Amino acid sequence: EAGPKDVARIIRQIRRDKVPAVFVESIADPRLMQQIARESGAKVGGRIYSDALSAPSGPAPGYLEMMRSNLTAFREALTMAPGDPGLMADLATTLHGQRRYKEARTFAKEAVALRPDVAAYHALLGVIAEALLFDDEAGEELATARALAPQDVETHLVELEPDLG
Repeated sequence: EAGPKDVARIIRQIRRDKVPAVFVESIADPRLMQQIARESGAKVGGRIYSDALSAPSGPAPGYLEMMRSNLTAFREALTMAPGDPGLMADLATTLHGQRRYKEARTFAKEAVALRPDVAAYHALLGVIAEALLFDDEAGEELATARALAPQDVETHLVELEPDLG
C-alpha cells in the first residue's frame, strides 16, 4: 500500500507526464486510484485483471478472457487520448508486470518516440530491453535516462525492479 509521500509523487508524475488514465486492479480497493485520478486530473480507465481472475460469470473467468478484458480497458482508455505518451508508458508498465516484454517494448518505444525528453520513458524502455536481453538497447536507453534526469532514474528503476525477477 502506498504511503502519503508515494501518492503525492504519483500525482505529480501523472500531472507532469499528462497521463490521461489510471487503472484499478481487480484485487485492489479502487478508492486509492479514484483519489489519485481525482487529484491528478486523470480518469479511471477501468478495471484490469493481473493477479486474479473474475468469478465464472464475470468478464475474466479465464486467461484469454482476462487478456481480452484488459485490452478492452486499455483500448477504451486510448480512445480517450490517442497517442498519449503517459498512457503508452502505463500500458508498457502493466505489460512488463505481466512479463509480456515484447508487447511492453512496443508501447515503451511509442512513449519515447512521442516524448523523447522524459527520462522515465527511456528508463522503462531500458528495463524492458534488459528483460529481453537486448543489452545494447538497454544500455543506450538507461544512459539517455540518466543524462536527462540523473536524480529520477534510480527511483524509476527501483519501482520496476520487483517485476524483473
